[in-house]
Amino acid sequence: MLARPNLAVVAMREGLLLCANRLIPALLPFLALATFVLRSGAADSLGRALAPLTRRVFRLPNICAPVILMALVGGYPVGLNLTAQLVRGGQITRADARRMSRFCVSAGPAFVVMGIGAGLLGSNRAGWILFAAVTVSALFLGLFVPCVGARHEVPCGYDVPLPPPQPLLLSRAFTQSAESAARQMLHICVWTLLFGLVSAYLPLFVHGENALHAARAVLEVTAGTASLAALRSLPLLAAALAWGGLCVHAQVLEPLRDCGQTLPRFWGGRLAHATLAAIVCQGLLWIFPTPLPDLLTAVSVLPAAKLWQFSAPAAVGLAAMGVGLLMDIRGVRSTNNCPL
Repeated sequence: MLARPNLAVVAMREGLLLCANRLIPALLPFLALATFVLRSGAADSLGRALAPLTRRVFRLPNICAPVILMALVGGYPVGLNLTAQLVRGGQITRADARRMSRFCVSAGPAFVVMGIGAGLLGSNRAGWILFAAVTVSALFLGLFVPCVGARHEVPCGYDVPLPPPQPLLLSRAFTQSAESAARQMLHICVWTLLFGLVSAYLPLFVHGENALHAARAVLEVTAGTASLAALRSLPLLAAALAWGGLCVHAQVLEPLRDCGQTLPRFWGGRLAHATLAAIVCQGLLWIFPTPLPDLLTAVSVLPAAKLWQFSAPAAVGLAAMGVGLLMDIRGVRSTNNCPL
């Protein structure tokens, strides 16, 4: 970094733009809504409505239904964060949480269809094929893999579910949802900035175009998919999206610990998801052939990035993160009997 500081400056600038223009508008609403659904008691009603599907198909408790739905729609960290909340609240066992961690980690439609399909590939149809491949392969893992290795799992501290907590008042649930979403969003943005910084220095150590594409895809999903887009291969992009990147894996380390899931098994699930996503994507392309525009045509339709451009969703998201952080600090200081 001291030898090539310009790379760090550019990486931080691009990372901040990525957080403000894409991550915060896409993830923050889902993080807040999903937490509100769980803490307000709305998840109980949704769980009862989807009980036959959740119990008979996925063999999971009713309360898991909204978490599975939010995991597939909201994006990578949402599903595992919500699963960890259910474990901490005693609403599901760690055995159930470990099973959910195998398929409740998936890319959402906002990132795949808008960011990858329309943004990088210049094709909405390609984006929907990628989203279908990633989602179908995740559901396949949830349907057919949950019982594999179940006899060898060691029971943990949360393996006896507690009585479900009482729903909070709507005002209290709303406040806690905003605070929780702000903390999670700040966590996601910091990891994205750090891995973006590492990715900027990859060309100095990784030689060869294909090796650089692979290294970026393994490291961070945003830079990885942007790099793989030059190859114009939808199955490879589907595999990268299903893998998620080490940046996403770092974001869910704490939820994984709460769920009692080990990193080797989690990575095994990610590799299985990536393999299935590539196969499903290739099958969908046989059924729905999707020619892609050349790279220059796809890039030419994108608006030029501006460092100081205004984004209303990003501004609202940043304001919510600041309020949540201040409220969290106030709560910690009041707990420790310290004045703010």
